[in-house]
Amino acid sequence: MNIGIVGLGLIGGSLGIDLKALGTHHLIGVSRRETTCQQAVERGIMDEASPNLAILSKAEIIFL
Repeated sequence: MNIGIVGLGLIGGSLGIDLKALGTHHLIGVSRRETTCQQAVERGIMDEASPNLAILSKAEIIFL
C-alpha cells in the first residue's frame, strides 16, 4: 500500500519507522524542509519524500 505522511518530525517519523518495520508499505513523506526529507530517505524511514505536496497524489491513504 502507498502511504503518505505529512510531517516527518517526532510523530510522523515514528509512524514511518513502525510502518517500515511491517515491511509491506511504500512510504511517501512531506515536510517543509528539503533537508528533513533527504534525511528521512537516507535513514530508510521514507521511500521518497519532498516538500511538495503533489508527491502525495500517489498515496492511497494519508496521515496528517
